[in-house]
Amino acid sequence: MLNQAKLNGVDFESGYGIAIMSGLKNVRTPANPKPAQEQDWPEMNGKEYVLTGALQDIDVSLDCVISAPTVEEFNYRLDTFEAILQVPVLKTLWVALTGRTYNVKFNSITDFDWASINPIPVAKFKLNLTIVQNTEDQPVITTILDGNG
Repeated sequence: MLNQAKLNGVDFESGYGIAIMSGLKNVRTPANPKPAQEQDWPEMNGKEYVLTGALQDIDVSLDCVISAPTVEEFNYRLDTFEAILQVPVLKTLWVALTGRTYNVKFNSITDFDWASINPIPVAKFKLNLTIVQNTEDQPVITTILDGNG
Protein backbone atom coordinates (compact mmCIF):
# COMPACT_ATOMS: atom_id res chain seq x y z
CA MET A 1 0.00 0.00 0.00
CA LEU A 2 3.06 2.20 0.19
CA ASN A 3 3.13 4.95 -2.45
CA GLN A 4 -0.50 4.52 -3.49
CA ALA A 5 -1.19 8.23 -2.99
CA LYS A 6 0.62 11.40 -1.93
CA LEU A 7 -0.74 14.60 -0.46
CA ASN A 8 1.45 17.59 -1.36
CA GLY A 9 4.22 15.19 -2.34
CA VAL A 10 4.17 13.29 0.98
CA ASP A 11 3.17 9.62 0.93
CA PHE A 12 0.05 8.98 3.02
CA GLU A 13 1.45 5.84 4.64
CA SER A 14 5.12 6.66 5.25
CA GLY A 15 4.52 10.37 5.92
CA TYR A 16 1.35 10.32 8.00
CA GLY A 17 0.80 6.67 8.96
CA ILE A 18 -2.44 6.67 6.95
CA ALA A 19 -3.61 3.78 4.80
CA ILE A 20 -6.30 4.52 2.22
CA MET A 21 -8.64 1.54 2.24
CA SER A 22 -10.98 2.60 -0.56
CA GLY A 23 -12.12 5.55 -2.66
CA LEU A 24 -9.03 6.25 -4.78
CA LYS A 25 -10.65 4.81 -7.90
CA ASN A 26 -13.31 7.54 -7.69
CA VAL A 27 -10.80 10.30 -8.46
CA ARG A 28 -10.89 9.23 -12.12
CA THR A 29 -14.66 9.65 -12.45
CA PRO A 30 -15.28 11.78 -15.56
CA ALA A 31 -16.47 15.28 -14.72
CA ASN A 32 -19.91 16.36 -15.87
CA PRO A 33 -20.40 19.65 -17.71
CA LYS A 34 -21.88 22.54 -15.80
CA PRO A 35 -25.59 23.03 -16.49
CA ALA A 36 -26.45 25.23 -19.46
CA GLN A 37 -28.02 28.58 -18.84
CA GLU A 38 -31.44 28.72 -20.43
CA GLN A 39 -33.86 31.44 -21.35
CA ASP A 40 -37.50 30.80 -22.25
CA TRP A 41 -38.57 33.83 -24.28
CA PRO A 42 -42.37 34.30 -24.28
CA GLU A 43 -42.44 35.28 -27.98
CA MET A 44 -40.29 32.34 -29.20
CA ASN A 45 -40.82 28.60 -29.47
CA GLY A 46 -38.63 26.42 -27.27
CA LYS A 47 -35.79 27.75 -25.16
CA GLU A 48 -32.47 29.41 -25.87
CA TYR A 49 -29.43 27.71 -24.29
CA VAL A 50 -26.01 29.08 -23.51
CA LEU A 51 -23.73 26.02 -23.49
CA THR A 52 -20.30 25.99 -21.90
CA GLY A 53 -17.35 23.65 -21.90
CA ALA A 54 -16.82 24.24 -18.18
CA LEU A 55 -16.81 21.16 -15.95
CA GLN A 56 -18.21 20.57 -12.47
CA ASP A 57 -15.90 19.74 -9.59
CA ILE A 58 -15.93 16.13 -8.35
CA ASP A 59 -16.44 15.19 -4.70
CA VAL A 60 -14.58 12.09 -3.47
CA SER A 61 -14.53 10.35 -0.12
CA LEU A 62 -11.51 8.27 0.90
CA ASP A 63 -11.89 5.62 3.60
CA CYS A 64 -8.73 5.89 5.70
CA VAL A 65 -7.07 4.25 8.70
CA ILE A 66 -4.38 5.93 10.78
CA SER A 67 -2.15 4.11 13.25
CA ALA A 68 1.13 4.47 15.12
CA PRO A 69 3.23 2.37 17.50
CA THR A 70 2.58 4.73 20.45
CA VAL A 71 -0.11 7.17 21.53
CA GLU A 72 2.40 10.04 21.32
CA GLU A 73 3.33 9.15 17.73
CA PHE A 74 -0.36 8.71 16.86
CA ASN A 75 -1.17 12.20 18.16
CA TYR A 76 1.82 13.68 16.33
CA ARG A 77 0.80 12.06 13.01
CA LEU A 78 -2.84 13.09 13.34
CA ASP A 79 -1.94 16.66 14.41
CA THR A 80 0.50 17.01 11.48
CA PHE A 81 -2.07 15.72 9.00
CA GLU A 82 -4.80 18.01 10.36
CA ALA A 83 -2.47 21.03 10.26
CA ILE A 84 -1.72 20.42 6.58
CA LEU A 85 -5.40 20.05 5.73
CA GLN A 86 -6.28 23.28 7.58
CA VAL A 87 -4.04 25.47 5.38
CA PRO A 88 -6.61 27.44 3.32
CA VAL A 89 -5.25 26.68 -0.16
CA LEU A 90 -5.67 23.90 -2.70
CA LYS A 91 -3.55 20.82 -2.20
CA THR A 92 -2.13 18.29 -4.67
CA LEU A 93 -3.19 14.65 -4.59
CA TRP A 94 -1.08 12.23 -6.63
CA VAL A 95 -2.71 8.81 -7.17
CA ALA A 96 -0.65 5.83 -8.34
CA LEU A 97 -3.73 4.07 -9.75
CA THR A 98 -4.24 6.82 -12.33
CA GLY A 99 -0.68 8.17 -12.51
CA ARG A 100 -2.07 11.69 -12.26
CA THR A 101 -1.90 14.63 -9.90
CA TYR A 102 -5.13 16.40 -8.99
CA ASN A 103 -5.70 19.77 -7.35
CA VAL A 104 -8.01 19.18 -4.41
CA LYS A 105 -9.88 21.18 -1.80
CA PHE A 106 -10.22 19.74 1.70
CA ASN A 107 -13.86 19.55 2.80
CA SER A 108 -13.99 17.54 6.01
CA ILE A 109 -13.02 14.52 8.03
CA THR A 110 -16.11 12.52 8.97
CA ASP A 111 -16.98 9.23 10.67
CA PHE A 112 -13.86 9.42 12.86
CA ASP A 113 -13.89 6.36 15.08
CA TRP A 114 -11.33 4.62 17.28
CA ALA A 115 -10.90 1.10 15.95
CA SER A 116 -8.49 0.08 18.74
CA ILE A 117 -6.49 1.77 21.46
CA ASN A 118 -4.59 -1.12 23.07
CA PRO A 119 -1.79 -1.80 22.45
CA ILE A 120 -1.58 0.18 19.18
CA PRO A 121 -3.74 3.28 18.61
CA VAL A 122 -5.79 2.95 15.42
CA ALA A 123 -8.62 5.11 14.08
CA LYS A 124 -10.67 5.06 10.90
CA PHE A 125 -12.22 8.05 9.15
CA LYS A 126 -13.47 9.42 5.84
CA LEU A 127 -11.39 12.11 4.16
CA ASN A 128 -13.73 14.20 2.00
CA LEU A 129 -12.11 16.13 -0.84
CA THR A 130 -13.21 17.99 -3.95
CA ILE A 131 -11.23 17.61 -7.16
CA VAL A 132 -11.14 21.13 -8.53
CA GLN A 133 -11.46 21.41 -12.31
CA ASN A 134 -10.41 25.05 -12.76
CA THR A 135 -7.35 26.02 -10.76
CA GLU A 136 -5.99 28.97 -12.71
CA ASP A 137 -5.55 32.00 -10.43
CA GLN A 138 -5.77 29.86 -7.26
CA PRO A 139 -2.76 29.15 -5.05
CA VAL A 140 -1.81 25.48 -4.79
CA ILE A 141 0.59 24.00 -2.24
CA THR A 142 2.77 21.37 -3.84
CA THR A 143 5.07 20.50 -0.93
CA ILE A 144 4.88 20.97 2.82
CA LEU A 145 7.73 20.05 5.10
CA ASP A 146 6.99 19.38 8.75
CA GLY A 147 10.56 19.90 9.95
CA ASN A 148 11.46 16.20 10.08
CA GLY A 149 12.90 15.83 6.63
